[in-house]
Amino acid sequence: MTNEQSRSIDRRTVTAGMAWAVPAVATAAAAPAFAASQDPTHCYRFRGSVFSRVESWGEQSCYNGTYGGHGFPLADLRFDNQTPVGTSPLGFSIVEMPLSDGSGQSERTLATLDSPVEFVIAYPAGMVDMSRGVNGFTFSNGTDANWSGPSCRQSTATDPRGVTQTYDVFTFTWSGSLTQETVEDQTDAGTRPISWSDTALSGSWNVNTGYCFVDDSEYVFSNYYAGGTAEQLNGPFGTFTTANGFAGEVVSNSPSTGGWILLQRD
Repeated sequence: MTNEQSRSIDRRTVTAGMAWAVPAVATAAAAPAFAASQDPTHCYRFRGSVFSRVESWGEQSCYNGTYGGHGFPLADLRFDNQTPVGTSPLGFSIVEMPLSDGSGQSERTLATLDSPVEFVIAYPAGMVDMSRGVNGFTFSNGTDANWSGPSCRQSTATDPRGVTQTYDVFTFTWSGSLTQETVEDQTDAGTRPISWSDTALSGSWNVNTGYCFVDDSEYVFSNYYAGGTAEQLNGPFGTFTTANGFAGEVVSNSPSTGGWILLQRD
């Protein structure tokens, strides 16, 4: 990857919000978002969201060799799960779904995660400045009390456009209570479910200002896990159980992209 920078100082903002309201389509490469219930009348699923924001400097002032196009040097890179997008909870929760016989919603009950939730977000290698620390991440709004990490590893992945490159994969681990009440689904009302306690996560990265962000070309990947190894970016996933006998998977991702987010300028 080569970058040819200028000194343009106009600041631009890129945002991408992902409201993970429904499970990924079940295909050979994507697992369903919940397992079959032991009680066929009940159904619950994990829901979460993330909002990603990028700011850049200038007008076509650098060149990205991986994507083969001109773009903009980075100025800021951050994300959170507290920005309203769609009808997903601000954070995450396990939501009561309709009864299989159509008579109403599944009952309020206790749900227990088999392992702490992990949140994974992967950026093309070089976007995050790793020279100023192992991860270069700064928590905001006191969310370091809710999450630990991130740890960092690298993985090669192919984005939806068919571009294969190395990603820096960051994993945050949730430190909240593994057993909490399920919450009512609010999708039909056009609002979002209540979040589980202490699920907020937000912060910003030290960015590599020499990295060239190419408009409409940069993909990041994110997903929630619980007990899954996450060695492969799309699984395997952890599980949860409910007091009334339901068993499901902890995964929440975009129904159309499987967790890939295309960053675009406003």
